[in-house]
Amino acid sequence: MKLANSCLLIAASLFPCILTAVGATTPPSGLVLHLDASRLASGPLMTWRDTSGKGNDVSQSDPACQPFVRAKELNGKPAVVFSGNQYLDGPAVLPEGVKSFTYVVVWKRDATGGSQTIMEQAAEGVGRRACLLTTDYAYGYNGEFNDAHGLMPYTPGKFAVTVLRMFDNGIISVTHNGATRKGVINIRTRNIGAVKERVGGKIYGFERLKGAIAEIMVYDHALNDAQVQLISRQLGRKWGIAMDSRDPFIAAYEKIIHENNSDKDRYTEVYRPQYHFTPIKGWMNDPNGLCYFNGEWHMFYQTVYLINQQSWGHAVSRDLVHWTHLPPAITPDEKGAIWSGSAVVDSKDSSGLFHGKPGMVCIFTYMNPGEDGRQSQGMAYSPDGIHFTKYAHNPIIPQLRYQPGQPDDANFRDPKVFWYAPDKKWMMITGGGTVRFYSSTNLLDWKFESINEGINTECPDFFELPVDGDKSKSKWVLNGAGDWYILGDFNGKTFTPESDRIRINYGNDFYASQTWSDAPDGRRIMIGWMYKWGYTGDLPAPIIDGGMMTIPTVLSLKNTSKGVRLFQTPVHELHGLREKPFEMSNKTFGPEDNPPINLHGKCLEILAEFQNEGAKEFGIQVRKDAGGDRTIVGYNAESGDIFVDRRKSGYSNISNFANIYEAPLQPENGVIKMHLFVDWSSIELFANDGRRVITSLILPPPTADGLELYAKGGKVKLVSLKIYPLKSIWRSDANP
Repeated sequence: MKLANSCLLIAASLFPCILTAVGATTPPSGLVLHLDASRLASGPLMTWRDTSGKGNDVSQSDPACQPFVRAKELNGKPAVVFSGNQYLDGPAVLPEGVKSFTYVVVWKRDATGGSQTIMEQAAEGVGRRACLLTTDYAYGYNGEFNDAHGLMPYTPGKFAVTVLRMFDNGIISVTHNGATRKGVINIRTRNIGAVKERVGGKIYGFERLKGAIAEIMVYDHALNDAQVQLISRQLGRKWGIAMDSRDPFIAAYEKIIHENNSDKDRYTEVYRPQYHFTPIKGWMNDPNGLCYFNGEWHMFYQTVYLINQQSWGHAVSRDLVHWTHLPPAITPDEKGAIWSGSAVVDSKDSSGLFHGKPGMVCIFTYMNPGEDGRQSQGMAYSPDGIHFTKYAHNPIIPQLRYQPGQPDDANFRDPKVFWYAPDKKWMMITGGGTVRFYSSTNLLDWKFESINEGINTECPDFFELPVDGDKSKSKWVLNGAGDWYILGDFNGKTFTPESDRIRINYGNDFYASQTWSDAPDGRRIMIGWMYKWGYTGDLPAPIIDGGMMTIPTVLSLKNTSKGVRLFQTPVHELHGLREKPFEMSNKTFGPEDNPPINLHGKCLEILAEFQNEGAKEFGIQVRKDAGGDRTIVGYNAESGDIFVDRRKSGYSNISNFANIYEAPLQPENGVIKMHLFVDWSSIELFANDGRRVITSLILPPPTADGLELYAKGGKVKLVSLKIYPLKSIWRSDANP
């Protein structure tokens, strides 16, 4: 930011020694209000003096509401102390039409109550409000910046420097003792406080205050990050307040992780999956940034927990089965929310960000709500895969309207980055609309390569696989958000389709699937989001209202009678969850004499092979109870379909939930193979070695744990059956 010399002189007079506080960083201009309690004498007062030179003194007209100054209130210096019955009657200080501002407060929470400074921005009946110091109520920022959520550590008797910024794109930022959180303001109208002041064409009200305030500054624009740190450190020295570099959001999430790990009842909620990944709390959607790095499988995912905009949640695993929760890795800033993307290992430091060593690079979408949701691509990097720094020159690829030859289309998102070995360069495919390809040699500077008109998808994935294990006959796979895939050829610039769209999953609950990069054994491993957007708010248990992740599967291409097709098989690491199986083989049965299964369970892996001997339909019923609840996994010999029937799978008071999901499947050598994974609220079917896959949520009663074979209209031979009870990945004492 360029500043006029006159502004520098004024600011320097207000902030002695500030010019040497952080090297050559200059103090900010635009200070329009500066109330400083250290300029006052002890005793009652009618006016709190404005030291900005603007003449905006703050006064209390009602003597009963007069604040007063106490000596030694903040490190031996005076502060204006409020009892909780006063309102601060602030002057109209910002120019008409101001869309952004910065508000700085040095304050101390009262030991017996909250200290609140509430500001509301309203125009034409639709308000956007920002809360700076809420501790008693969930005002502003969706209630995230308050004691109830633990995000801002307002300990009674402690003091702080807090900076609130509102950007003109609807993003707010709160910096508390040097640690910054950012997010989008709620859009709603609310009247706060007894006094309203017209400020910049908007209304600001200051709610009741309780506690001590030593200094207030207001700027007529949103300061940049360096300026906020400059002010925070200067005021910290002035008032004897130590700066805390820890992100309060990360600290709050670390507390949640610790409490979860020590909770004896963790992961026992109704419908909580026992071996499918779910976050500790809150919404989850698309898997992001799947990457193997430093001996761990990293899984990021979309989350809005504790912050009212999408961020990248984070978990790691040594075996793709047991997951360790970590605090969210990449969170919103003034450029927007953090939407989906991918991660790669920059093993040779092509970016120059890792001093010659390997590092992880995450490339994600910025969604800017203040610009009609337009999207650009940003980047964050990490030398250890745990602590991430956003690239200083984000976005690395701007919105489409700023790219020569591209349309003004808001939808431009979900970058998938991969290494293209023949040309020794990085490639990126983007979606959200029409598929586009970009290239780079350093992960920082990107060149547009091509567009595939007619191929539209979000959350694209793109990778090469050998056919029947033969690398000389490999094909490229374009995964369209888990809905479909297209096979084709890729030359480093353009993708040439060689097939129509082919379904990936025939269930109702599979979306946004992605594959891991940099797998050490060369496997292409996929995971998806098990959910459907239409469920939002309708599921009977909040713990799964954001769905769960599927089990990881290994992808392969095989020749079939229909041509080359994608197969999916569960990762072998899941075998570690198996307990002693129930086994049965070579049993022929019909509608009246099905053999009993002497096993009950809610967490199961089932492998069954059937050879039809005249039955019209056959299969197995799981999660069955005496009241008639059950989920049927069967084969319809007349139609040639494998299916999952959840019409009686328990709770179904959801639109279009009670359905049957079918996939065409022909026997192989006369045999139908069913490989099932049953959990507390889901079922995943892999038929004929992964030729067909059906993924579905189910909501049976917690007591439903029975199993039963069945046949209709004739006989069927059960060639083999193995049923493994599966252990919980979260608790050793969980009842499967």
